[in-house]
Amino acid sequence: MIFDTIGVLVFLILDPKTLNLPGYVNGYGEAFSGITLFTAALFLVTVIGGGFQMITSSIVPPMIADVNDYEASRSGKYIPGMVGTVFSFMDKLISSFGPMLVGMGFGVIGFTEKLPDVDTPYTNELFIFGLIFYFGFEIIGAIFNLIAMKFYDLTPEKMKEVEAKVHEMRQQG
Repeated sequence: MIFDTIGVLVFLILDPKTLNLPGYVNGYGEAFSGITLFTAALFLVTVIGGGFQMITSSIVPPMIADVNDYEASRSGKYIPGMVGTVFSFMDKLISSFGPMLVGMGFGVIGFTEKLPDVDTPYTNELFIFGLIFYFGFEIIGAIFNLIAMKFYDLTPEKMKEVEAKVHEMRQQG
C-alpha cells in the first residue's frame, strides 16, 4: 500500500511525459536521451513494491494449511480439498473482475468502439484511469486485506491450541 501510494505521488509530482527508456521513442519522436528522474523513481517504486507483493503472496499457502487445521479442530472434519477449493474459487472470482472493470472503465471515459493504443493522444481521463487501475485498486485491495486481517483469529497462540487439538484427535483415532 505504501509503494502504491508513492507510485501515485510519483505520477502526480513528477512529469510522466519524461519517461525515457533505451530503445523507446516517446510520443514527440524523441529517442532515448538518458534516464530521467521520473523513469528512475517509477522503476524503483515498481521493483521494490513488486518485491513486497511477492512476499505477501507467499503467505497464502500457509494460511490455507492453518485454516484446514482450524476447521479440523473445530468441526472434527478434515476437509483440505473443500478449503483449498474455496480459496481458489474466490481468487479466480476476484481476478476475473479485472478485465470486466477495465472494459467498463474504458467505456465510461469514451472508448466504446476501440481501445486506446500508442497513437491515442494523452488525455486527463486516460491519466486518471491509469492511476486508478494501476495503483488505486491495489490500494483499495490492501485496505480490504488490512481490515480482513484485523479480524483474522488464527494468531500464533491460537494455532498452538489448534495444533494440540489436532494432535489429540489423531491420537484418538
